[in-house]
Amino acid sequence: MSRPKKSPNASSGSSSFSAAPGSCRTSPIEAAYRDAVARAIITVARNLTEEAASVGRRRLVNFLRGNVFPRSRTGRPLCLEGFGLLEAHSAGWLGEVVDRLVEENYLTIAESRFPWRATLQVTPSGRQALEGSRPFPREILPTRPRLGTHPDLEERLQRLRFDLAAKEGRAAFTIFPNSILAELATKRPRSLAELAAIRGFGEARIRQFGRKILAVLASQQKRSRSRG
Repeated sequence: MSRPKKSPNASSGSSSFSAAPGSCRTSPIEAAYRDAVARAIITVARNLTEEAASVGRRRLVNFLRGNVFPRSRTGRPLCLEGFGLLEAHSAGWLGEVVDRLVEENYLTIAESRFPWRATLQVTPSGRQALEGSRPFPREILPTRPRLGTHPDLEERLQRLRFDLAAKEGRAAFTIFPNSILAELATKRPRSLAELAAIRGFGEARIRQFGRKILAVLASQQKRSRSRG
């Protein structure tokens, strides 16, 4: 029996790829995480609107990230649970979740003559979800590219990362982590400007590795065309 080929990341300490199922159902762990995040956001929104004069989308996100602590109607600081609860998530990601909760009618926006004064309110559906009598939609959280979706291209990017890391004398994940690798394989940027739009790609990383990454992506696209 032949031995399996050694992964180019085996000596770098980087985690191996796991195949992403094409159309599998949400796992119990993912469902529990999704519901916990949605429940936390709705609960904090409800508590803030009960205690504060107004709570808009931006204020809610800042509260959850631990950036801004609103004041109550009396002007005194609020003492509410949930401040900084989701600080590990970016403002953009949390904003997307809030927007989806609005789209699915778990939250609603009370419009104002002044856009910056528009406030969030919990709908009856949102309150039913907190009580457990209404489920949260499966697609409430923003999706992110996952490894295993484009295995051929991911393998080529993985090999490039390993080679770059070896030349630099550093760990492979410091060249770019798996989250960026998955996004590169999914979005397939064709220019340095498009590469800069990938989250986590700063000027220094683009200057060092940008053209080599684009060359791998372009090469893969040519191979795909020739097969077609």
